[in-house]
Amino acid sequence: MAYNTLDPLPSLDDIALANKDWVQMQQEHADPINGTVGVLLDQSTGKALQPMVVQDARRQGLEEILSGNTFGYQTQKGHEPFLNAVSEWVLGPELYENRRNNLQKLQALGGTGALTMASVALGAMLSNPGQAKPSLELEAGWGNHKSIFGDVFNISSYEHLDEAGNYNHVGALGAIEKLHPEAAVLLQACGYNDDGIDRTPEQWDELFVPIKKKGHAVIIDAAYLGLADGFEADTYPIRKCVSEDILSFICISASKNMGLYNSRVGALLIANADANRGRDQAERIIGKIPAWVRKTYSNPPLETVYGAGLVLGDTNLRRQLETEIEASRQLLQLNRRSLAAILGDKAPTIGAGKGLFMKLQPEAFSDEQQALFRQKGILVLRSSARFNIGGIKPEHIQRVGSAFLEALALRPKLS
Repeated sequence: MAYNTLDPLPSLDDIALANKDWVQMQQEHADPINGTVGVLLDQSTGKALQPMVVQDARRQGLEEILSGNTFGYQTQKGHEPFLNAVSEWVLGPELYENRRNNLQKLQALGGTGALTMASVALGAMLSNPGQAKPSLELEAGWGNHKSIFGDVFNISSYEHLDEAGNYNHVGALGAIEKLHPEAAVLLQACGYNDDGIDRTPEQWDELFVPIKKKGHAVIIDAAYLGLADGFEADTYPIRKCVSEDILSFICISASKNMGLYNSRVGALLIANADANRGRDQAERIIGKIPAWVRKTYSNPPLETVYGAGLVLGDTNLRRQLETEIEASRQLLQLNRRSLAAILGDKAPTIGAGKGLFMKLQPEAFSDEQQALFRQKGILVLRSSARFNIGGIKPEHIQRVGSAFLEALALRPKLS
């Protein structure tokens, strides 16, 4: 896109601004706390957590690449051993075996890359020349969803929480009911970003009934598998959606649960395309993704995904990974329970959340609240009251909880 001298420069988003602010915060405070970016903290080092089994596999993978026959480029679809292993891991062995002949698998640049691929393929599948853009009902907690899908889809959203701060299941069902059949729905699998409030299995079942009946395509953003209720529970909506023969675009990120944040490892799984669109159309539309990869970044990187494939492709290593993920989940829940005990009835729904994120109030932090947090060495987002509890050490809980109470006392009175 070209800019003339009158065009405003594109602004950094909230997370990019937070990364910039964090550098300054570290200079201003001896023991700062970063509540902005969704990163799990290694309690011993204070750095981003990466499971030991993943670290070992990455080293092994690099040695094999350097000494092996892997010189050159991957195909646009990516590293097949990783894609096969992550598909079986997420879908479960039985469902994977049943659907593997009608399952498209593509390596992506993290979860964001997988979502962008889904937008490319599904947008082309639902668009008709000369007609309005197709519709997408969006769970809008994460602001980047709108950036990814906004150019292709007309986006609508429902309020994820009701007035009591609980998941708004009635609102979600009502939003689905209003959609016309040629529409898509984007749902977060678990650890809802930004408030941490998830559906029960029964609520997932109820939601998929009108989705299946009306023939909607579903995009599932799976960024926190294993970190909400445990891996098997967290994959329930994915497996349910695929087993119900719904056209499913499963967008998988390895950033949080495998600690591969800046390595951008992810996958897009497309299930039931043939059954819903016919083989010819499914192949033609899905075939747009490799062409899109070729013209944007040529081919996906190999080094880190090779190590990830070693972990997920070995039963014992995968079991070790799941054990380390479970330990992280338990720490997240401990942090949440401790904060909930401090906040009490000032924020009664905090303890009900799952995963990395909690939301202290519906509206963004005011300037006065942000100044209070900064004074106490706590970095918060500028345009949201979301907070990453995965970035808190246990010894920081009381400090954060006390700051939350002070911030809530400064909350503007809303009419």
